[in-house]
Amino acid sequence: MTEQQLAADLLHKFVRCMRMIHARKVSDMSRGELFVLQLLAERREVQPADICAGMGVSTARVAALLNGMERKGWVKRLPDPADRRKIRIAITEAGDDRALEHRRDVIGRISRLLRELGEPDALALLRIMDRLAGIMEREFARERDEGQPSAGQEGASAGPSSRVGTGGPERSGGNAGTEE
Repeated sequence: MTEQQLAADLLHKFVRCMRMIHARKVSDMSRGELFVLQLLAERREVQPADICAGMGVSTARVAALLNGMERKGWVKRLPDPADRRKIRIAITEAGDDRALEHRRDVIGRISRLLRELGEPDALALLRIMDRLAGIMEREFARERDEGQPSAGQEGASAGPSSRVGTGGPERSGGNAGTEE
């Protein structure tokens, strides 16, 4: 199987998994609310512009999103100490609780999936995902620094292909404790 066929097959399988995730309602939160809560759980406070940049949406969309989240008691607006004309968005205790509740739910779901895979395949998956993330980070950094497309980007097909067999998992300590 060629690299192009492998890439197309991987893309097909990834899209199939993402469809399953999106087809199922896993939360009462919108994706935007989830993004903001996760961002704030990590950073504690951000400017609305940070949310716009991270989500790739307009300031009007972020303002509407924040209004709803503020009504739910998950976020609060604070004056920016460096520039009183600006505001900062901070997570509330209720927002922290909601973010933690969602994280626990997701970890529970992933745990069940990994249990179904079995320990050898789960460890192999974590090892491969960690390696893939490292490769992607290097590629994106190179693209940013050099302004060039990633290797193999040109001519990739997005269609499904025949199944790829799996060899035995290569066991390593991996990053079994790595978080989402």
